[in-house]
Amino acid sequence: DPDFHYALYDLRVLEARLDRYAKKGRAALDERTQKMLAVVDDPKASAQDRNMNAVMAMTALMSQFRYQALLDVATRIEGADLPVAPPAAPGVPAVKAKEYATYYVYLSLSMLKRTDLALQQGERYLQQYPAGMFAQSLDLQMRAAIDQAHRHEDAMKRFDRELASLELDERDDEKRGQLSAVRARSFAFRKCSLEA
Repeated sequence: DPDFHYALYDLRVLEARLDRYAKKGRAALDERTQKMLAVVDDPKASAQDRNMNAVMAMTALMSQFRYQALLDVATRIEGADLPVAPPAAPGVPAVKAKEYATYYVYLSLSMLKRTDLALQQGERYLQQYPAGMFAQSLDLQMRAAIDQAHRHEDAMKRFDRELASLELDERDDEKRGQLSAVRARSFAFRKCSLEA
């Protein structure tokens, strides 16, 4: 109904319900993820089942934006003794859970703003899987992160120069006896307004 409007109280109640739904969803996901990881760890399960369950567990965590949990699971899978699954059908590439894990470790680190570690992991992925399914995307993501780092470095240098210039102007005004309260506030405001 387009004419329906929630009252503030109703919005708070709705928000509480949404929180309960999310908590239930996380619990169900955690239970499913644990079941999938049990299959991954089961040496009696087929290589196909182990790889598929590993990928599904990581994908489920990623879809819920649970990057720390994804990092933990992907790191575990990346280091696991997991057999390579044969192709599901002729002409269909095999699911390689370890390749997914290597990428998901990168993605998690990136989303958790651990950029240096993410770049190292991204390079590791590209070394191991230069023609992998995530290679082109990862290359672009890494180049964007590198570009961002260069822009940040340039901005910090510019900030340092501008701050030094402002401080010099302020000292000069003070020496000449021209630093009134209004002028001092103006310098303080300009320092706060500099963008790094």
